[in-house]
Amino acid sequence: MILLLSLALSQEDVLTHLADAGVEEVVLTPREGMDDSWDYLGRVDEGLCTGKISRREWKDEVTIMMSDCVPTGGELAGKLKEATQGTKNLAEHCDAGLAESCRQLGTRLIQGNNVEKDIPLAMEVLTAGCEGGDAQACTALGVVHRDETGEEAKAGEFYLKGCLGGDAPACPEAGLMAPDLATAAKAFTAGCDAGDQKSCANLGICYVNGKGVPRNRARGVELLTTACEAEIGFACEALRSL
Repeated sequence: MILLLSLALSQEDVLTHLADAGVEEVVLTPREGMDDSWDYLGRVDEGLCTGKISRREWKDEVTIMMSDCVPTGGELAGKLKEATQGTKNLAEHCDAGLAESCRQLGTRLIQGNNVEKDIPLAMEVLTAGCEGGDAQACTALGVVHRDETGEEAKAGEFYLKGCLGGDAPACPEAGLMAPDLATAAKAFTAGCDAGDQKSCANLGICYVNGKGVPRNRARGVELLTTACEAEIGFACEALRSL
């Protein structure tokens, strides 16, 4: 289904137009780097649909496209046991390709929160979330591999993917689990650049010792000092030992 709408495109207008088209329970996500454009997820008679909403200025119109519909109560929902309706809704959203919902569903399956605990299914939906671009889903998958399956190498891979994908709190663990010093420094750098002070402290130690990065004592002390001031205990200990 394609709807051509007037150029007015406030979020309120979009929701109104979608409601008029029979789309309910809409989730709008701004499209990165594109003004007045969204991805959306909504419920229609056929089930859940995803699509894109964008302004076509050269034609003085707005296009809403509905695509990728999945039946209500899709494949994932049928695999859940003792699930609340909210958890079933997450399964439907994950089926429809919403990566964040896959991560949220995976977390519930790991914890047995509002659904029966199911680690294999959690890994399945977290993988979908990770592949769909949700960095925290990648990190969560790393946690499962570390804590549930004992696959340290796999855990490190997913921690690193989460870290480099933008989940800064994953970076200290990603660095510590890295297969080599250069990769560890890369993880610590990514985390530090994003403001994670544990990552900065670890990166400072790397610079002081020339591990994975060229030795730069001044830069290392600077990073350790900032981390110590942020009350990262091992950074303060490292400074005292210099």
